[in-house]
Amino acid sequence: GAIEIILEDVLCPTFNKEYLTEPDVYLDANNQAFVNFSIIKQFPPDVQVRFHLLGASMGEFVIETGIDVEMGLCEIFGEPVIMGPLLKLYGFVAADCPPSP
Repeated sequence: GAIEIILEDVLCPTFNKEYLTEPDVYLDANNQAFVNFSIIKQFPPDVQVRFHLLGASMGEFVIETGIDVEMGLCEIFGEPVIMGPLLKLYGFVAADCPPSP
């Protein structure tokens, strides 16, 4: 069987204001995510990124899905399932890593 993932909310509870503007994420009726943020300062070469996916029960995001990835930003381009494609979708390229403001 197939697994269907429906996004209901996206939160960015942790980000560094020295390097990024506050991420703004909008989900439309077709389950598409629109993300807006700006890089305001060059990231250090060892910058880390975390992607943590929680499931909901009774309206609360409390169920661990087993998807919790933390790795160096420039290493993520090699991750083929979630993080690599997301970075490419947002316009990041491996040749400009860490990305410039």
